Amino acid sequence: MQEEEEKERQALLAQRVQKYIDSDWRTLSDNKTLLHLSLMEHRNAFSVGIRNRFPSLSVVQLLLSCQAPINAIDNNHYTPLHNFACNKFEKLTKEEWNDIKKIFDLLIDSGAHLDATAQGKTSKDCTQHENLKSLFRIYPN
Repeated sequence: MQEEEEKERQALLAQRVQKYIDSDWRTLSDNKTLLHLSLMEHRNAFSVGIRNRFPSLSVVQLLLSCQAPINAIDNNHYTPLHNFACNKFEKLTKEEWNDIKKIFDLLIDSGAHLDATAQGKTSKDCTQHENLKSLFRIYPN
């Protein structure tokens, strides 16, 4: 019974997220999509009793499964991949780094444009962390 209830809960969540994505919901200040926001680094940004670190693999997977626009641009012409690449990723555990790599691969596999530019910079140009730079080296621009 609990498994069935969990499936129903997940389906309801996906429906609600799909409505936000279909409505092209964006922040007022800088025109970011839910995918942009989910890829920005922060911890416990919302006090809802859930401890989470962003970027979050499960959130990104959910958004992409609901066809979140992978190459949407914000007011600064940043794509979600730009937002992801700009993170500093300090003090991550090995498990967290594994999730970062999975998120990167998921973005690329979902069609994120490596050659998209914002203010003359690709997402690779924005990358600050050596481990993330090494991931970008795998993919040619």
